Amino acid sequence: MHARSRAAALMRRPARSYSRGMALTPEWTRRIDAWRSEIRRHVYRPLDRVAFEVFATTEQLTADQAAKGKFAPMPPGRRRGAKWEYGWFRASVKVPKAAAGRRRGGVRS
Repeated sequence: MHARSRAAALMRRPARSYSRGMALTPEWTRRIDAWRSEIRRHVYRPLDRVAFEVFATTEQLTADQAAKGKFAPMPPGRRRGAKWEYGWFRASVKVPKAAAGRRRGGVRS
């Protein structure tokens, strides 16, 4: 099961089912329920995919030098480079109008 699916399943379970046989006190039931409602504000919701490009080299470069390198598309699931190789990544992101005014973070899928 994917991590996000597990987290979503846990958030749907009532607090009393977390105890694994032990009875939870009302205080701990309240704490768990408060955590579950708070965590929803911080859960990642994908808006769109981010297309990454990579430039790999065995040379130690500055960021300015690396920016001039030959970047190639980096599809999801592709392994990056060999041992002792430096990988420089770049991506261009356009935030959709649906996300206006919302908190945003980045996660590569």
